[in-house]
Amino acid sequence: MYLTGEDIFHNWPYRWFGVWTEPGSADTKWPLRTQLTDSKWKFQGKKHLIKYLRSARIVLCSGSFHIHCNLCHQDIGDPGCWQSDNVWLWPCSLAHYVEKHHIRLPDKMLYHIVNNQFIPPTDITVGYDDLPWPDFDLYD
Repeated sequence: MYLTGEDIFHNWPYRWFGVWTEPGSADTKWPLRTQLTDSKWKFQGKKHLIKYLRSARIVLCSGSFHIHCNLCHQDIGDPGCWQSDNVWLWPCSLAHYVEKHHIRLPDKMLYHIVNNQFIPPTDITVGYDDLPWPDFDLYD
């Protein structure tokens, strides 16, 4: 069960972010996208934040066909593509959702990015198996 309301942003317990389900889905493994959307979130450094999310190192790329955003139909790339900054892990499509669809980052992730002065590390020093992957089999 995921947190609700503002708690989802203030107390997100994981070091990954960007996996959700769509409203109406029977899948209850992940929070709803609408729970992670905050159209009132006005972060001053959003342009730098999006650049950070896009420029962090790719740690996994599945080679899958590109998919389109189900909200605006823009190409959002390989759905199996993930990025990291050695602490946080997110799908490559996250920057699109932050920029275009008001997805709000957890406070801890945002503070981490700000503390890095919006500059992701150039090298991944954490081993693949030590990255904070979501437990995709958690409820299967």
